[in-house]
Amino acid sequence: MRHICIFSAMILLSTPLLAAEADYFTRREDAPEVSAMLDKKMNEELNAAAGKVKNCSVEALRTELIKSMGGFGIAQIESWLDDNKEAKATGIKFKKSIYQGTMAEAPMAALACCAPLATYKGRVFSADKLGHFLHTGFEMYVVANDRPFLDEKRAPEAPPTDFSFSANKALIEQDAKTWKLKTRGQGATAVLEASQYQENNLWGKMGTGVYSYADIAANYEGYRFWSDLTSGDNPYFVCEHSRWKQARKFSWDEYISDAWDESINCNEYVSSKMKMTVMAASGEVLRKKGWPAKSCPIEPQKCRALVKRYPGALKDVIGPRCQELGLQEPTAAGSNDEGSKSAGGAR
Repeated sequence: MRHICIFSAMILLSTPLLAAEADYFTRREDAPEVSAMLDKKMNEELNAAAGKVKNCSVEALRTELIKSMGGFGIAQIESWLDDNKEAKATGIKFKKSIYQGTMAEAPMAALACCAPLATYKGRVFSADKLGHFLHTGFEMYVVANDRPFLDEKRAPEAPPTDFSFSANKALIEQDAKTWKLKTRGQGATAVLEASQYQENNLWGKMGTGVYSYADIAANYEGYRFWSDLTSGDNPYFVCEHSRWKQARKFSWDEYISDAWDESINCNEYVSSKMKMTVMAASGEVLRKKGWPAKSCPIEPQKCRALVKRYPGALKDVIGPRCQELGLQEPTAAGSNDEGSKSAGGAR
């Protein structure tokens, strides 16, 4: 009975609670370029958040950013891209996606598919990765530093905590408590362990049947962002005259890479049957489109750059097939090193 109740609850709440999945094959060529508007949006939100904080409270700054762009299940930054009429992110229905034959193996996939696609300077990503970056990335920052949700005493000037923010706070704190992490407080190592936990449980294999290395890559990059918000060698904000001042512009170029693309950084699945079903469907799409590649990764030359980007987190952030190709000699795997700036050192 308990399992029936849980399953029923998942059905009712699946849209806000389950991680979204995306089809990176069927309509990837239609994904619009959104780099300028995405950078603009992020910098506007950063400026707005700082403007609402009347002192240099780190807690208040984080609070404003989570309230304006975060959100449990579907972050507000995801919804902004999905609903943006100018961006026109590319969506697809489950019945026309590569997941259409997976109902028997992972019925939740039908409810979570499919997040729309866009491109940032030619790199394809799905809207859910923005939520992984901003909201889940903050969860990762929490467990990496073994801190409560907001670790400073609330200042009188801090914004009031509304219901939606309280709910997000409670859920993040609950996640941080229930994850059985051996490496809590150990920086990037804890981020990777927590991400694996998510992908192996309700947010991944136990939910939609998909273990997404691309999700982990977005989580990891989000952790990097939150780590640099007000500290580190090159923070986004510095305190001047008791107010936050933005010290440098934000650019998604620093964080979005081909590691966010599930047709390059290949997924794993809950069963061999689901894997074969998805591979057959995506392979048929590639055949019809005339792609040289017959399966994921569809641009294997890009794997070399990803191997260079994540030297300290390679086995956790990059899927096995892309790892294998990326570690081959350039003559075998290609020599495209675009986006290879390292992001893999433990912090």
